Amino acid sequence: MNRTFLLGIVLTGFLALASVARAQVFEIIEPDVEQGSVEIEMLSGVVLSEVEGDQDRSGHEFSIGYAPFSFWFSEAVIAIAKPVDEGVEYDAFEWENTFVIPLGIEDAAEGEPQDLFALEGVGAYLAWEVPKEGGAGESSLTVGPIAAVRLGPVDSVLNLFAEIPFSDDEDAGLAYALSVSTPVADFGRGDVALGFEGHGSIDGAFVDAQPLDEQGHFLGPAVYTEIEVFNGRSLESRLAFLFGLTDASSDAVASFNISLSF
Repeated sequence: MNRTFLLGIVLTGFLALASVARAQVFEIIEPDVEQGSVEIEMLSGVVLSEVEGDQDRSGHEFSIGYAPFSFWFSEAVIAIAKPVDEGVEYDAFEWENTFVIPLGIEDAAEGEPQDLFALEGVGAYLAWEVPKEGGAGESSLTVGPIAAVRLGPVDSVLNLFAEIPFSDDEDAGLAYALSVSTPVADFGRGDVALGFEGHGSIDGAFVDAQPLDEQGHFLGPAVYTEIEVFNGRSLESRLAFLFGLTDASSDAVASFNISLSF
């Protein structure tokens, strides 16, 4: 399988989602960096329930990133949106950075027993977003800790971020993401894991937090796969079906991403 074919798969997946119907784009940031690695990724979120005419049916992000050091992964992101009554349009540019604190943790050799509980990784995330509307004056920073832990066969990743707008008429908010999964199949060149995700945000969390029914909170099942495709390169995918828990949340959202690392 060559690289051109893989990129074709990525683009085909995007076109399929974009033709369905800015939806929220949900993501899990893992504290995992491999020095010298390059990653190409596509991330999409599509609202499956009814959408008002002035809202977006889907949101998509395309990114390319590089890890210059073992503790820092940086990527450039282009975000686009598909409003209900309009075509696909450019939405924002993002510069995202993942910083990992070296813990000196080594994976147990195959066949050796593992500790029941282990801190798999810890670090911080920093992103700068510049929207199409308003430019740098309406940009924002997202910053906060990320952590990964393992309890027996169950892996968990937690993100907790402050969202700080540059605009004077907006207050800082809080966002979180949680992934819990366990492996269910290993077929030599890859593996499959099943679990669930939770995502949410609270605008004005540090000054005048929204009432609960005006906040966005989602929960739903997810499936994760990782496949070694050629010469040690890995293709990872994630598919989650997220259901809104509050009145302000969309009833159902399909969240999908696929990444190629080499």
